[in-house]
Amino acid sequence: MTGDIESVTAASVAQALASDYFSIYYVNTETDRFIEYSASSAYQDLGIETNGDGFFELSRKNIMRVIYPEDRDMFLQSFTKEKVLATLFAHPTFTLTYRLMFGDKPTYVHMKATRMKDRDDNHIVIGVSNIDEQMKAEAAYAESRAKALTYSRIAQALAEDYFSIYYVDMLTDRFIEYSSHASYDDLGIEKDGEDFFNLSRRNIERVMEPEDRGAFLAAFTKENIQKVLDENRAFTLTYRLLFNGVPTWVSMKATRMKEGDGDHIIIGVNNIDAQMRREEEFTRNLVAARDMANRDALTGVKSKHAFNEAEEQLNRQIAEGKVDPFAVVVCDVNGLKTINDTQGHRAGDALIREACAIICNMFKHSPVFRIGGDEFTIITHGQDSDNIDALMAKFLTENEARKASGGVVIASGMARYNGDSSVQAVFERADAAMYENKKTLKDGETPR
Repeated sequence: MTGDIESVTAASVAQALASDYFSIYYVNTETDRFIEYSASSAYQDLGIETNGDGFFELSRKNIMRVIYPEDRDMFLQSFTKEKVLATLFAHPTFTLTYRLMFGDKPTYVHMKATRMKDRDDNHIVIGVSNIDEQMKAEAAYAESRAKALTYSRIAQALAEDYFSIYYVDMLTDRFIEYSSHASYDDLGIEKDGEDFFNLSRRNIERVMEPEDRGAFLAAFTKENIQKVLDENRAFTLTYRLLFNGVPTWVSMKATRMKEGDGDHIIIGVNNIDAQMRREEEFTRNLVAARDMANRDALTGVKSKHAFNEAEEQLNRQIAEGKVDPFAVVVCDVNGLKTINDTQGHRAGDALIREACAIICNMFKHSPVFRIGGDEFTIITHGQDSDNIDALMAKFLTENEARKASGGVVIASGMARYNGDSSVQAVFERADAAMYENKKTLKDGETPR
């Protein structure tokens, strides 16, 4: 009776344990005879023999049909009778993890083999358990850990570009600083506490370049930041902090983080001093290059390029009906070719500079452009436009006097803007008037 109870109890325990397995095999390692004691319906659908001879060879043949292709080579290399027995001789268990194909779905399983020492050393029990959920959970955990590590590294790398990073609760104004450079620490700004916005505004009076304080204080209010963030935009400010008295450009950027029922923002203060200084240098170089392009090298007055820009601007104003009264004066220096041919180009250049000085002295309130070798144009503005007739009369009178005394002779012509469609139309009328004047001045001069 006692033996029957023990037998029933052992069977019940074995059956309970077997519920965790797809299948359990009892194998005689001397004869390779085997019998399957338990199998799930899914495992039975694989069509694997439940008893018979040649367990190891049958298993290797079946595996070619039911195993996930990527795991076949590994399984065949590992699951041989010799390797299983050698492992069990040295260790309590032999284990192997691989994937079986149930339909078109690969499922992770775990094989575990142990000896039955209570009977003899020639029998082993092999259990095949379903560990698919466990493996997927472990994979998901590993992926989550990898992502967390990646995000941590990204955050760390990004933080290196910032002087400081703040985490601010917009409901309570509590804050904590998560990262800062040593130079930023030297400013003596609080790293955590209450009332973030008021503290920041008070600190800024002490650590900011004075020229930038007014604009910063006007923009950096909790209400203004909240409004910008509510519009789904990032709040940004650029200003200069004083590090040991030296102004350094920084950029602040605030973005929102939603967590539970709280409203939190991240504020980063980024060092952009090198970038700003490069941009300032580029701007200076651009202005210098533009000034060079707009300046005539010989005379120092504006160039043909500058005249084209002025013409485009006036044309836009004409098109918009917003142009102020102006006149165009065209001047041409007489005798330049003769001077160049007889005295050389250095003398010719001196003639051009002298003529330019005369023109600039006459039209003191308007830009003078050298648009050709011996050609100058003036676009009169303001006082010069108001007095254009008197100026032209004086210019012609002085020109006659210079002609009589053998001085520099400059032909000239003027035309006022009178509802013309473009500056070119005004220029053409002034140019025609200049040629008329040139004809009268040629009497007694050697033609060019």
